Amino acid sequence: MSTLKNQEPNGPPEKSVAGGSESEEGILSRTLYGQKRFERKKIIRQVLASVAISLASVALIFFFFAQRGIVVDLSVFRPAWFFVGLITMVGKWLLDGTRVFLSARAWKKRLRFRDAVGAVLSGHFVSAITPFSTGGSPVQAFVLARSGLTWGEAGSFVVITGILFQFSPLLLFIVMMGVFRIGFTLRGFLLDLLYFFAVFYSALLLMLFYLLLYPKTLYRLINWGMRVVRRRLRRIKFNEDVVWKWINDFMGDFRRGFKIFILQKPQYLIWNLGCYLVQSLMSFSVAQLVLLSLGAQPSYLAVVESQIPLFYVFALTPSPGASGAVEFSIASAFLRFAGAERLGVFVLFWRLSTYYFTLLIGGLTLFFILKKNGKQTSSGDTGGAGEPAGRERLSKKTANPENTQTQV
Repeated sequence: MSTLKNQEPNGPPEKSVAGGSESEEGILSRTLYGQKRFERKKIIRQVLASVAISLASVALIFFFFAQRGIVVDLSVFRPAWFFVGLITMVGKWLLDGTRVFLSARAWKKRLRFRDAVGAVLSGHFVSAITPFSTGGSPVQAFVLARSGLTWGEAGSFVVITGILFQFSPLLLFIVMMGVFRIGFTLRGFLLDLLYFFAVFYSALLLMLFYLLLYPKTLYRLINWGMRVVRRRLRRIKFNEDVVWKWINDFMGDFRRGFKIFILQKPQYLIWNLGCYLVQSLMSFSVAQLVLLSLGAQPSYLAVVESQIPLFYVFALTPSPGASGAVEFSIASAFLRFAGAERLGVFVLFWRLSTYYFTLLIGGLTLFFILKKNGKQTSSGDTGGAGEPAGRERLSKKTANPENTQTQV
């Protein structure tokens, strides 16, 4: 087993496919991460389920107050503030795309800005329809791997930035507490949930860094998994040498990504964290803008601080896109700001701005990317190992037939 880490199998044989030849490594990557992983009908069902749960929750909020004789008050509605909230969401996406666009330079790679924004929007969309919002990072890595990064580079990037994303609201609260002397009291179920979140994420981080420092454990687990597949799932055929080569390449780039961000180029770590702080503030500001559109005049700092603990509650909700829990939690926290007569409308407009709008734009973006990727795959234009065709536009060295080594 000690040789698995350094195993370098012979090059895989070429196999003929429609439209040209493709290496077995390219076939492996296309099978594992290609178009078939993203079934359009399944995605649509997940979207409908998420939206149905969300709308049902909003309807229950309206019904709850209607039963108590509270009439919906829309006497004051300023649509300009609502549209400013939508523009704020667009600005957040563009900032997130800029973050990805510039971060690729840590590997001396240059992404197209539209590919960076596409990766961001696709990730937001899938996060919004998967339990615990877990689907966004793999999809973002998929899009980045089709746009110029290797799978290991894309994987390390989304893992590192995912950690920073989870930490940024807490850092924002610490900054606000130091600058504006604000604070809040947690007790009961919410406090227990946040304790669980802290312990759970700490355990995940410890496991991640352990596997980075001692990868032999991971290789043993992979070897055991392949033996189980060969013994129990005999219909699945694969070339073990190709699999190990792909894994070795992935792990090499993955570990190198952590080294680059943490030790060699920490400025990119600071850049991503700074962007996430601004994005958190922009996201939390949407609630303030929706309240202003309904005629409420709450304290901006109070609105922001009320959403920080809810961010971690939403991350632990098993429903797709945290639907249901989001509506009831935000209604409970913002009753004091919106008032009972405007609360249902506030929750609906806030979800329109932050959730349904994201589903619409992100879904269209992802389907466009998948359609484009499907055309490349059907023509045999995969670029090998799951990387995009035309990769030579990123570096002239890769177009040199004499340079056969993997470029890092």
